[in-house]
Amino acid sequence: MRLALAGTGSLAQDLLLAVQQTEDVEVTAIYHHSPDPDAARELAERYGIKEVYSDYSRMVRMAKADFVYIALVNDAHFEYAKEALEHGLNVIVEKPMCPTAKEVKLLADMAWERELFLFEAVTTLHTQNYRSLRDMVKQLGSIRMVQLLAEIEPLRQVLVRAGGSGFFPGAFWRCLARYQCIQYQFCGRSLRCAG
Repeated sequence: MRLALAGTGSLAQDLLLAVQQTEDVEVTAIYHHSPDPDAARELAERYGIKEVYSDYSRMVRMAKADFVYIALVNDAHFEYAKEALEHGLNVIVEKPMCPTAKEVKLLADMAWERELFLFEAVTTLHTQNYRSLRDMVKQLGSIRMVQLLAEIEPLRQVLVRAGGSGFFPGAFWRCLARYQCIQYQFCGRSLRCAG
């Protein structure tokens, strides 16, 4: 499988480390959004990536890839995934895929119509802790309600003390994605979120 990678941040670097340990997967191109291409060039050199792009549209048109892996800020996921699908590329998007169900449905419809794959990069379902929890929950019988507590406030306080703004939307979306995933896996259907 050949991947074109959109992004140079920590998630992109995690992917590159994983690909390095995986047979039959190659990152053939990398896109950087930054006006300074040094990070992308360094990653390309370190991981043997042949092409570096500063123009995403050009990358999805020109790169020799089967999939685009989108590891950009959450707000960019929809537009970048949509463009890749429009150019006939399969897509893997970091979590959350999109901030709205309407956007996810549009992408899913596009992928279906074009006979392309569209994945959200959620690994929680494949961890040993998750499998163990799923097995334990089966022993409880029929589940009618799942209630989870997302402790975002302590994380915000840590960020403020460390000199940050305290704005931590990524944690919120990851908690919501896990909540929805757990609802489906353990209850067998999607439930309405409240509060």
